[in-house]
Amino acid sequence: MAGKPGSVDVAVFLPSLAGGGAEGAMLDLARGLHARGVEVELVLARAQGEFLSSVPDGLRCVDLGASRVLTSLPGLVRYLRRHRPKAIISTLSH
Repeated sequence: MAGKPGSVDVAVFLPSLAGGGAEGAMLDLARGLHARGVEVELVLARAQGEFLSSVPDGLRCVDLGASRVLTSLPGLVRYLRRHRPKAIISTLSH
């Protein structure tokens, strides 16, 4: 996993970066925050999808390596305990 513990301001959690409106909007949000100096990490249940190649350099992606959101929860809990982001943003109905 990328980043030092305690160094993350905002974690953006998504199932993947599959092409969709919610995924695109969250990537735009992460890009904008990152451009303003906010320490952002994209936390993905599985690092896949057409928007993955659109992640700018310097914006870290954390791949929880799960087959679905439900099975990513233990990895997400470990990530949150280790990195302790100040905020977590998520979308979709998972």
